[in-house]
Amino acid sequence: MRKSSLIFLLIFFILIFKYNIYPQKIAKHNLGKLNVTFIETGVNTREDYSGVASMIYPHGFYNRRNLELWFNMFVAKNWINPEGEIETNVVWSPEKTYDGSAIPISIITHNRFEPPTIIINNKNATLPFVGMVDPNIPSDSYVEWVYGTQEVIGIKSFHRSYAYVNSNHDDYILIEQTFLFDGDIDDDPGQDVPDQTIDFAWFDALSLDIPMEAASNTNRTGWSSGHGWATWDSYKNYMGQELLVKDKDRDDLLISYFYSEDHIQQTAPKGYSDEQVSKYYDLKGVPDPKTGMFLAPQYGGIAILHADKSASDSEDDINKPKSLQYMWHSKNFWGKSWDYDFWKFVVDPELRPKEQWIEENFPYNETSVENVFLVQGVGPYSLSIGDVFSCVYAIGFGSINEDLCSSEGAKWYNWYWDLPGEKLDDAGKNALISQGKDSLFVNLDRAYWAFNRDFDIPDPLPAPDIEVTGGPDRIEIKRWIFNIENSHK
Repeated sequence: MRKSSLIFLLIFFILIFKYNIYPQKIAKHNLGKLNVTFIETGVNTREDYSGVASMIYPHGFYNRRNLELWFNMFVAKNWINPEGEIETNVVWSPEKTYDGSAIPISIITHNRFEPPTIIINNKNATLPFVGMVDPNIPSDSYVEWVYGTQEVIGIKSFHRSYAYVNSNHDDYILIEQTFLFDGDIDDDPGQDVPDQTIDFAWFDALSLDIPMEAASNTNRTGWSSGHGWATWDSYKNYMGQELLVKDKDRDDLLISYFYSEDHIQQTAPKGYSDEQVSKYYDLKGVPDPKTGMFLAPQYGGIAILHADKSASDSEDDINKPKSLQYMWHSKNFWGKSWDYDFWKFVVDPELRPKEQWIEENFPYNETSVENVFLVQGVGPYSLSIGDVFSCVYAIGFGSINEDLCSSEGAKWYNWYWDLPGEKLDDAGKNALISQGKDSLFVNLDRAYWAFNRDFDIPDPLPAPDIEVTGGPDRIEIKRWIFNIENSHK
């Protein structure tokens, strides 16, 4: 177990009292391009979720939401329940779909600085902040989040996530997750199951809602759904170069990623017939048929950066993750009908399909994005009561910038509708959108670099306090002050 993980566990129960002074149901990273909301309990007014996150990238850009859900799932191969009965392939998920649900314990956001004071026309427009300010945290934003498994297994998940405002590092978050097998499966603290040793595994999952969310507003795009592909690649195989970090046994990253793609059955934008358009409508990047703006150019992905070899050995096991899978939302997940048994699904290193549209023998890329999750499986771990292990992973995004989405989208619009002006055809559009994969891989390489600096990277100055007034044809900046006290550790 990492030293930082042990220290965290030792002080956790002391800090719980302090956390209860600042009760939160959600915690956020919202200082950079990637906006992340962690939910302690309740998703979309539902009370049967806990331990999930929703994400938006890039933050603040006109409703370009592209990741609906991130979560973990746990599985114990053999587990002895409180009645002394042995259960096999016991599965825990954050929703009450399988054998249990979550026990929310605490969640809190730490920011390095108070939000800047913003005064506009003598009115306070300062952004609200719920959490704690700590100038000594290694990142600009830091979330501590603890939940347990209810009814089954008896695992506590101690989650620490790190986010940055440095413009070279605000496209990802780092998550350090420590798992404690304490046998507690209800709201009353204490061991509820007999002493035992279990084989335990878990996975991260990302949902594939990039183009669906970007295209869901029919007033803007004329679309009500989108399509995407899920696959994986290694950093060195794709980039053809070494990682920034050169002195570690883990000298490559296995990156599971997704992106928007065409759907050959949809030959014209929704609301248009084939007779109304002269060209086939290629959905890659979700070009807005009304403006040309590329609404979903993002590539999103996940990579394991460190996984303890065992509960007694905190050295990095470079053979983890094991499986690099995808799973169907309707077929394999909610329907509980797995092509493989769940244990094998998580820990079998042979389960690494390269392209799901080929693996499933699709005649074309018809995979609906709302029906697929990316999975990186980690395990198995042999755990006795009181055992602890840790893993670190990064979730990141990459994309061409917003200006290109607008300017090059306008050229595509001219080409698609046969209008005068500069033009960009589908081949040019798709080549441009594909640059997002390069950005994603670069960003996750930077995340691995930051992790190997103990999550501590060069710090920019805090955002300035600002006061402005406006009137006809003028904006006056009356005050612009950097609060540099304690701005550097």
